[in-house]
Amino acid sequence: MGCCCWNRSKDTLQKWEIKQKKSCTDIICLVLFILYVGAMACITAFSISTGGADRVIYGSDSYGNICGQNNTGKGVGTHQYHGLDMSYKPFVFFFDFVAESAELVSSDLPNTYSLEACVHKCPDGHYNPETTTPMDYLVQEYQEGNNLCFKNYDLEQKNFDAKAELRKAPTGKNSVCPALPIKDHTVFMNRCIPKSLGETAATVAQFFNNIPTVEKIAIDLYSARYTLLYTSLISIALSVISVLLLRFLASVLVWVVIGGLSFASLVATALLWYSYAISQGTMENEIDALDQVVSPLSNHKDILYFAIGVSIFTVLMIIFCVVAIKRAKLAAALFAEAGKTVSKIPWILMQGFWMYIALISLWSLWSFSLAFLASSGEQTVDQSTGYVTTNNNKNLWWAYLIQIFGVIWLTEVVFACHQFVLSSAVASYYFARDKKQFERESPLLTGVLQLVTYHFGSICFGALLVALLRIPQAISSYVYHKSKQTSNKAAQCLAKACICCLWCFEKVLRYFNATSYAMIAITGQNYCTSACMGAATIVSNAFRVGAIAVVGGLTLFLGKVLIAVLSAIIAGVLIQNLPDHPEINSIAVPAIAAAIIGYIIAAGFYATFSTAVDTLLLCFCEDVRVNDGSENKPYFMNKSLMIFVQYADAQVTHKGSSYEESEPLRTM
Repeated sequence: MGCCCWNRSKDTLQKWEIKQKKSCTDIICLVLFILYVGAMACITAFSISTGGADRVIYGSDSYGNICGQNNTGKGVGTHQYHGLDMSYKPFVFFFDFVAESAELVSSDLPNTYSLEACVHKCPDGHYNPETTTPMDYLVQEYQEGNNLCFKNYDLEQKNFDAKAELRKAPTGKNSVCPALPIKDHTVFMNRCIPKSLGETAATVAQFFNNIPTVEKIAIDLYSARYTLLYTSLISIALSVISVLLLRFLASVLVWVVIGGLSFASLVATALLWYSYAISQGTMENEIDALDQVVSPLSNHKDILYFAIGVSIFTVLMIIFCVVAIKRAKLAAALFAEAGKTVSKIPWILMQGFWMYIALISLWSLWSFSLAFLASSGEQTVDQSTGYVTTNNNKNLWWAYLIQIFGVIWLTEVVFACHQFVLSSAVASYYFARDKKQFERESPLLTGVLQLVTYHFGSICFGALLVALLRIPQAISSYVYHKSKQTSNKAAQCLAKACICCLWCFEKVLRYFNATSYAMIAITGQNYCTSACMGAATIVSNAFRVGAIAVVGGLTLFLGKVLIAVLSAIIAGVLIQNLPDHPEINSIAVPAIAAAIIGYIIAAGFYATFSTAVDTLLLCFCEDVRVNDGSENKPYFMNKSLMIFVQYADAQVTHKGSSYEESEPLRTM
């Protein structure tokens, strides 16, 4: 497919045209993806036919009745307790919870099986032992409409004598009535779980219920739920407005970021050296808050090391800022052009919502499939007792692996499709000679059609690379986890190093993937060819890419932080000024929640803007590389970017090859 043998020669570059006929790319990977999704669908169909997700979600009794559901006509046998209506009994009660827990740990342990019954409510076990026996408590629960035994379980015996029948009924984990005495229970995932299990176990529900801070946070969030909803809508409006304003404020923001970086680095360096001088006793501290800043550093050597490190970082940052000043003009121009492009393409900012909807749908369907797979198995009936047992298939580990890797691959495909459609729409705008005619077209719909018709195989290829990277990441994480248990420092260090290296490699791969998708949208080539072209473009424009990555990234980050802060302030103002707002324990809880929600919303909109900037940079580089501004090869760029090209012509001399950044950019 041309991954390694593709030669970016000058002849090839001159022959390449931006507008070329599209063709299908990476068909082999597309076929592989279809086959894999087909395998996942077959596993899901098998799981649905042999499984019962309702049994896992809602729980069932020992006769196969799903609690909280009407099982009439769905019984697996002919016993009188098969196929009962349990709509009024939504909870599963274990006759012996400790034995049932042991069975969940290992079904091979002897004498661990416990019967289960559907009950109207979980028993509290509250009775006076001086006047009431445990058997009397069972009678008391039955009279209150909560039958804990399998005596008259279907309530068909109208003249049932509960006192006489229940007092003489056998008790135990495999008997007609549960093991006595019955303890106080709580509800967790529709199951009745004892609140106290002695010294050997504790329930998750009881653990969370015993943390008052969690309860207070939950109460505050619930009380401020409408305020958070209003704040979220305001955050959406602020994000849209800020993205649209970037085209007008891009130049100011870029220079603020460059100046702010330099100033912050110099201030941090000066403060650390000042702190070091104070620790040496050569100067007195005249800044009260400085002690709190450097208090985590234990001694003057730590302060010295940090001062040296920050000084080196400051020098590098200043050098970068000086070098990036010229490139910052391109960053400002691209930001302005990206803002203009976003305003010219209807609904482009809403594409993030479609991606989130697709991801939520995908993960919901996958969870649905996994629930059926976990409950798949054949149900057998004990003819003597009528008890139903589900023999779960223990040999389906391969199906779990296929489903887990498949959902990772599909998730990456959704991200990749989102990036491609955005890049295709932006590239269509950039390379449109008649911008007014472009406004009457549907670039997003065109991008979707190109994706489905020509390039879906390439998208699957790029997503597959990221998904395959998860395998060594999972292995490294597993080795690191096991080495921590054995206190093997060498293995821990090696596994941690692998995790860090793989994390860095993933970031690089994702960046090159985004570049490749943009180049596919521009050139119509397959994944490998587009990846090589994108890599060569990035290398030949390293400083421009670096300047935009740093300056642009920080600018967008500051925008997201600003929206998060404004969301928190607005939430606080609404809570304090709305007349009917419920009382809360702390205003900080909803304010922080509003800030987090605002940041996530802004990140979605700014990710679209960032993709537009990166795509415009690639379009700009390809435009400059292929065209020379003459009448035969005019530029596609707008006048705002043409100013940057004219500036480059005046500043850069003729040096290097035709694809080095040092070559002047010829203008019209």
